[in-house]
Amino acid sequence: MDERQEWLDSLQAGHEVAIGDSIWKVYKISGRKHRKIHVDGYHPFDERGINSNPWSTAIIEPVTKDLHDRIRRRFLVQKLSNKDWKNVSIDTMEKLLEILKNGDS
Repeated sequence: MDERQEWLDSLQAGHEVAIGDSIWKVYKISGRKHRKIHVDGYHPFDERGINSNPWSTAIIEPVTKDLHDRIRRRFLVQKLSNKDWKNVSIDTMEKLLEILKNGDS
């Protein structure tokens, strides 16, 4: 049995799973012979972690640090994009620009 299947077999209600770039909670595991993994907002996933909806390409994956980082980055970019910059001093903006320049190297 491979590592992914062992992980899928160990899932229980309350565990977190990744679907695309989002984190979801398993709310129920059903079936013995044909195990189903239930996640809010989705048709059940089969024992291989594949969504049972024939029109969906969703699969469940383990939640990783990389996923948490991508979600955090997306949140921070949104916060910066929505910032009302006219209330930020020019000195502060220049400091931020310098920090951003140094971060790109």
